[in-house]
Amino acid sequence: MNARYAWVLVACALLVACSSGEKKSETKSGDWQLTFTYDGDEVALPLEHLHVYLVDNEALDPEVFEMAGTGVALTGRIPMDTHVSYGEHWDVLFGKAIPIEASGGASEEIISYVQLPDGSKAFVIDGALVPEKIEGKTSGLDGDLTLVGTFTMRVRTGMGEENIAGRFAVHCVTLG
Repeated sequence: MNARYAWVLVACALLVACSSGEKKSETKSGDWQLTFTYDGDEVALPLEHLHVYLVDNEALDPEVFEMAGTGVALTGRIPMDTHVSYGEHWDVLFGKAIPIEASGGASEEIISYVQLPDGSKAFVIDGALVPEKIEGKTSGLDGDLTLVGTFTMRVRTGMGEENIAGRFAVHCVTLG
C-alpha cells in the first residue's frame, strides 16, 4: 500500500512538473482576421501573416511590415525609434501607432487595400495599426505567435474617402 501511494505521489509530481501553468494561446489560426463594420455589415477578412522585415543597420533603416490575407494587403514602415529586431521583441510595438502606407513593401511593391462586403476594394490612403498584445508561444513560419490589436484607416472607395476602424489578430513572423 505504501508503494502504491508513493507511485501516486510521483505521478502527481510529474504532472505538475510537466505543466507550465501558462494559459494556452487564445487565438488560433482560424481566428487570424481583420474585422470591422462597414455600412452596417460586419466584415471579417482572414489573415495569413504579418511579416516584419528586419534590417542590419537599425540606426539607418526602418523595418517594413506586410500584412496579407484573403481580401487584404497592408504595408508600412515601423517608426525608426522602434525595432522588433532579431530577438523578436514584439512588445516594443504595444500601444504604438504603426503607420499603414498607401503603397510600399520590402520585397515587391504592394498597394494597401481591404475588400468590402460588395467585393470592391477600398484603397488605403493612410492609417495605423496599434498592437496591444502577443499570444502564443512558438515563433517562425509554422509557429503560433499572434499579434493582436486595433487599426484605423482612411480609405478611398467608390463613394469617396471613408474611415474604417476595427481589430486584427495575425500570425506574426520576422524575416531577414
